[in-house]
Amino acid sequence: MDETYDQTEPMLDASESGVGGDSEGMLARFRSIFTRGSSKDYIQIKPYQELIISPKLYKRSLGALRFAIFVDAVAGTIEQPNYPIMVLEGAHPDSFPNTEPFGFSAATYFVPMSALLGVAIASMAIGKLSDIKGRKPCMLLCLYGTVVGCILKYLARKSFWPYCAMNFLNGLFSASVPVGLAYAGDVNETKREKDAEIGILVGISMLGSAGGGIIAILMETQGLFVPLLVGAAFVAISAVLSTFFLIEPKDILASRSREREELGLADIEDEDDEDGMPVPTELNKKVFGNIILGALGDNIGSSGLMPLCLSPLAFNAFYADLKNQGLDPIMSQVAYKWISVLVALMVVPGTILSPPIYNSIGLAGGCILGNIVTGIVTIILLYIGLAPPSNATFGVFVALLYASFPMTVISQLSTGPMLEATSPPDKRGLCQGVNITVMNFGAAVSPFVLGAISDMAGTPVAIWICVGISFIAALINVPLIWVKGNEHFAIHAGIKISCLLLTNILYLLHSRRCHQYHCQRLQHTTKASTSRAQTASWRGQRVGGKSTSWGMDTR
Repeated sequence: MDETYDQTEPMLDASESGVGGDSEGMLARFRSIFTRGSSKDYIQIKPYQELIISPKLYKRSLGALRFAIFVDAVAGTIEQPNYPIMVLEGAHPDSFPNTEPFGFSAATYFVPMSALLGVAIASMAIGKLSDIKGRKPCMLLCLYGTVVGCILKYLARKSFWPYCAMNFLNGLFSASVPVGLAYAGDVNETKREKDAEIGILVGISMLGSAGGGIIAILMETQGLFVPLLVGAAFVAISAVLSTFFLIEPKDILASRSREREELGLADIEDEDDEDGMPVPTELNKKVFGNIILGALGDNIGSSGLMPLCLSPLAFNAFYADLKNQGLDPIMSQVAYKWISVLVALMVVPGTILSPPIYNSIGLAGGCILGNIVTGIVTIILLYIGLAPPSNATFGVFVALLYASFPMTVISQLSTGPMLEATSPPDKRGLCQGVNITVMNFGAAVSPFVLGAISDMAGTPVAIWICVGISFIAALINVPLIWVKGNEHFAIHAGIKISCLLLTNILYLLHSRRCHQYHCQRLQHTTKASTSRAQTASWRGQRVGGKSTSWGMDTR
């Protein structure tokens, strides 16, 4: 194990407690944040002070971590509802003058792609750095970097390309999630506790994404870019709180080690819960690659459900197309913003449902179930969106989108615990960072590419591609069922049944499309034949009933 996480080193050294004033102790704390040396670099306390971190301080540290991930997600998505309006010339006084060379759909997805590419780089680099330098310094780097990034984005708001450049720069400091997930893996001792905390952190991040959108909608009268300053203020508050209250995992582990020594339990190993797995000492690269590849497919396939089914499918069907025809839109701009933002709140039921599902069919089983349901629901939403628009179809579309989104959450929440269970402690930051990197790369590139496909070949083509990738992701995750610690043989029969059901559904959909195609061809052929016969008859009458130039006798 990396010597940086040697659990035998105590957090505080009472033998060197010569500090008399609080100001010097505060300076020592600031020095300890960014240095990783011997025990002399930590806060020096008086002999009567305890060397063991109390549960209160531990909960305070965990609260600071959760708040940091929440506000970082708020700042990262605080402009998301404004993207379609931001890139549509003339839609708002703050809209960009032009987005050349991109069209509407491509430009809508290029703005978040610029940030997510930076996040993909930062997740791997800062995640690995946290394994070496510690979780707290890297978390503070992310928070303070985000504050500066939000301000720079606000200053570059007048033009499309400078804004995207600052968006990319801001993304280079947005790695709080992988660092936080590694932190949760360090300080929790049982598999059940780790899975629960990782699920909470991912859920908090998704709720933060919804919170950023809500702030953007509530501040729309102030302008499209003013929310960036609010996001910077929130992250600055979190950065200060984390500076003083976030405790390095190494110190928490050292405190627990000292506590066990005082209680005479140093030689007794903790028993994990009944579903626990032994801590791996080496990284199984084959299993790791399988998890990452499945997560990438899951992320790209989910793009069909969100955002493609919402924008451009629903945006065009219930708003833009009707407005271009001079009709009253069924969905207003404000309604679109609220729908796109509040759908993220469906992460709450997804987070609640995920533990019993994982305990019942396993992490891999939950991921496979989520992939299959996502693909099937995306097909249904596509047919609803292509139907003639009405208030009824709009209501069914939104209801089904909200009802199915928790299944997508369940599949995505499974990746973190699977990586935690299969990665050694000294590579947790790297593994979680690679996961976030791949997911953000998929989230960055796939909507942009799919948006370009939608502009060139039509939205249904792009959505069908996502559906196929969702089903492929389910197949990729099947081998993970047999990974040690995740054996749930009871779901094998369920998987076979699901595959048969999926095959039948695809066959029926294909048959229906073939039937519609042949009917259309038959109608077209009939109309063409009727038109030719009428023309021939008319010409035959003009020549006195003689044969026409086509050799047809009309008598």
